[in-house]
Amino acid sequence: MLGLEEARRKIYIPAYEWMLDNCIAPAIIDGFVDNAFRGVPQLFYDREDNGSIGKDAPLAHAKVLVDYINRKIDACSGV
Repeated sequence: MLGLEEARRKIYIPAYEWMLDNCIAPAIIDGFVDNAFRGVPQLFYDREDNGSIGKDAPLAHAKVLVDYINRKIDACSGV
């Protein structure tokens, strides 16, 4: 049986990111990335405020989304 953190790393986050890759129009994600490069502040509201995958509380979807977008930004900038 998986612990909470391991389950989030192996199941929840990959499933959430699969949805972003396959069910969200790429133009939406590209818009977030473009705005980041232009220095436009972007706020992602979430009902939950837990950004720690190891904390025994609902994980904020915004944390997963921001991590995903930040990796896209890094990939575009060659980091």
